[in-house]
Amino acid sequence: ETVQSIKKVIVKNKGKRCMLGVSKFGYGIIKECFKNEDVAIEVIENNYFGGNIGCSGLLVLEDVKQKLKEKDYKYDVIILPAVMFDSKGRDLTGKHYKDLEEEHGVNIHIIE
Repeated sequence: ETVQSIKKVIVKNKGKRCMLGVSKFGYGIIKECFKNEDVAIEVIENNYFGGNIGCSGLLVLEDVKQKLKEKDYKYDVIILPAVMFDSKGRDLTGKHYKDLEEEHGVNIHIIE
């Protein structure tokens, strides 16, 4: 179901530069699932909490911002896992994903 939801976002945004943000633990399986799709799969490192944390649930928007700063490429659409956010769209630091949309001029899709 998650894979199909992500594929729908990719199809809906055909021709746009799409990024799928994943944790380092999820990268291998996600890369395999989307190998034929027009989407950049980017590992988002957990710099905020540091250490060897590799799960999506502890990623915060600051980590996503760091990834975007590292890239010379500007994305139109960013797909992120819902586990990063509470029911109101806020990460563990209290920041809302809409703030990142406004700051970077991107369209963010949160996928369950």
